[in-house]
Amino acid sequence: MSDQEFYPSTAGKAGLFYGYIIVLATFCITLVAYGIRGTYGIFFNSMVTEFGWGSATVSSVFSLSVLVEGTFGVILGKMNDRFGPRLVLTLCSIFLGLGYFLMSRVSILWQMYFFYGILVGIGMGGIMVPLLSTISRWFVSRRAIMAGIGLAGTGIGSLIFSPLSEWLISNQSWQTAYLLMGVAVLVVSAAASQFLKRDPLLMGLTPYLNAAEKPKSVLDTLNFTLRQAVRTRPFWLVVIIMFINGYTIYSILVHLVPHVTLVGISPATAATLMATYGIAGLVCRIIMGGLADKIGSKLVFVISFVFSSLTFLAMLFFHDVGFFYLVAILIGLASGGILSTVAAFVAELFGLKSHGEIFGVIGFCTTIGGAVGPFLAGYLYDINGNYMMAFLICALMSIAAIVFTTLVKPVKAKETAY
Repeated sequence: MSDQEFYPSTAGKAGLFYGYIIVLATFCITLVAYGIRGTYGIFFNSMVTEFGWGSATVSSVFSLSVLVEGTFGVILGKMNDRFGPRLVLTLCSIFLGLGYFLMSRVSILWQMYFFYGILVGIGMGGIMVPLLSTISRWFVSRRAIMAGIGLAGTGIGSLIFSPLSEWLISNQSWQTAYLLMGVAVLVVSAAASQFLKRDPLLMGLTPYLNAAEKPKSVLDTLNFTLRQAVRTRPFWLVVIIMFINGYTIYSILVHLVPHVTLVGISPATAATLMATYGIAGLVCRIIMGGLADKIGSKLVFVISFVFSSLTFLAMLFFHDVGFFYLVAILIGLASGGILSTVAAFVAELFGLKSHGEIFGVIGFCTTIGGAVGPFLAGYLYDINGNYMMAFLICALMSIAAIVFTTLVKPVKAKETAY
C-alpha cells in the first residue's frame, strides 16, 4: 500500500484512510438491502397463486414501493447533507427489517401495499442516495471506482439471496423467507451503518486524492444548490435519462422471472438467472467505475444504454435458456455501469455543495420510472398474455436514452439558466 493511501489525523497520527471503511460499510449495506430487494420477482408467482391477484396488482405493489423510495430519497438525501449517513441509514435499516418481517404476515392486499409499498419503500429511500453521496465526499480521485466497489454488494446480494429465497420458498414457505430476510437486513445494515461518517473533515481528514493526479478544476468551482441546478439544461437531461433507466431496469428486475417461467423454464433456473444478473452487475460496477475515472461518466452511460437497448430488442426474438443467461449478463452490465457512475456524474456536473439533495431529486425521477415500468409491463401482460410489447417499449426508451446522454454538456460554473 502506497503512502498516498494514508492521511494525517488532527492528532498527527497516520492510519488507513477511513474512506475505505466507508466503502466497506456501503458494500455490506447494499448487499442485504438490494440483494433482498432484487428477490421480489421470485416471490411474484407465489403471491399471484396464493391470493389470486393479477400481475398488474402484484406489480403495482412494487411500483408503489419504488415511488415511495424515490420520494424519501429526496428527503433523506437532504437529511444526509445535514445530519450525516449514520442516523439516516440506521433509521432505514429499522424500516426495512420491519417491512420484511410484516410481509411474512400478509393476508390481504392492503397489508402488502403498506408493508412492502410503504415501509420497505421508506427504508430503501435512504440507501442509495446517502451512501453514494457520502462516497463522493470522501473521494476525489477514484470516486467512480470506489462507488462501484461499494455497490458491488448489490451483485453479491443477488448471488446470495436470489437462490436462497427460491430454496426457502420451495422447501419452507414464502412467509419464512420474508421473515429471515427481515432479520438479515436489520442486523447487517444497522451494524454497518454505525461506521458511516458524512465528511472527512469531521475526522480531521481530507478527501482522497492521488498525489499523481490533480482534481478536475471544475469541481473546485461548481457549488450548485438544487435551485440553481434545476435551471440548467443538463439537470433535466439527466432527469430524463435516469427516468428511462429506472423504467427499464425495474421492469426487467420484476418481470424477468415471470417471463422465463412463462416460456417453460423452471423457477430454480429463473433464480439462477437473477444470481447471474447479480454477478454481472458486481463485475461491471467495479470495471465501469474504474473506466469512468479514465474516460468520464458520460461515455460509460452511453455504453450501458447500448447494452440495454440491444438486450431488449433481442428478447423479442429469442427465448431459450442460454439466451436468457446472456440477457442476465447484459442487463447486469447495463445497470451496473449506470449505478456505479451516476453519483460521480452528478458531482462532475454540479459539484458537492448540495450533492445529496440534487442526487436525491434525480434519484426520485429514477424511481418514478421504476414505479411506472413494472406496473405497465404487468398491465400489458394481463392484456396480451406476454411481455413482447413491454420489452419493445423498453428497447425504444433505451435507444432514446443514448441520444439524450450525448446531449449532456458540462455545466458552466456560473450557469443558472438555459
